[in-house]
Amino acid sequence: MSELTTVNNNQVAVQGDAGQVMASKILELAADPNFDVDKLERLIGLQTKETERQASLSFSTAFAAMQSEIPTIAKAKSGNGSNYATLEDVVEITRPILNKHGFSLSFDTNTVLEKADDKSTNDYKGYVEIVAILLHREGHKEKTSLLVPFDYSGSKKNNPAQAMGSSVSYGKRYTLCALLNIATRDDNDASAAWQHKKITAAQARGLTAKQAKLSDADKDSFSKWLLSDFSIDDVADIPQSAYNYIDGQLTAKLNAAKELETA
Repeated sequence: MSELTTVNNNQVAVQGDAGQVMASKILELAADPNFDVDKLERLIGLQTKETERQASLSFSTAFAAMQSEIPTIAKAKSGNGSNYATLEDVVEITRPILNKHGFSLSFDTNTVLEKADDKSTNDYKGYVEIVAILLHREGHKEKTSLLVPFDYSGSKKNNPAQAMGSSVSYGKRYTLCALLNIATRDDNDASAAWQHKKITAAQARGLTAKQAKLSDADKDSFSKWLLSDFSIDDVADIPQSAYNYIDGQLTAKLNAAKELETA
């Protein structure tokens, strides 16, 4: 978190912890006209490296916590003789987990065209490069890329735009799974494993903390709901498959209570 410090009667914002100390020192030295400029530049370079190191450490810590919550995803769709998890399924399952741990995901795409082997024609081979970028709120990012040929299979043979779109979807799905180290299984096996996997201790603590903020009547109602709809009498026994829904219901109850108090 940034804090204010005073240098030569001016208030400036500097980063907390080690970054705060170093930034404050640099500002003091910069105000001295006799200080060596080369030394100042080296200090700024050191501060930049320290900031990057802290951002990388925050990324690694958050990534480890995030990965423990990402489930095995079912290969719910069939195509070209194989089963696979769709991009929509992967995004829907991972997005709330990414957001919770301060991550955002984006993609860059670059189209590459090459002249066909038969030089007597005007045909081109098409490729699309997909770059998946995972950015953490502290500023550090990681990325991975994949070069995918246009998918001219089936009805896409005479439709280059559709062929490219199919390849983009394919590339996003594979780079996303690679970047987040997501495992997929055949639909039945994955669904069974996911249904029986319980929430993590951290998730249970979060739900318990929210439950504690409810009124006595809402606490009782929430407990009865868990028992009747999920056959659960302990928050720690909630399956991962139901976590996002139950967490959303608790959040909605808390928000409704706040609105009622405001009114």
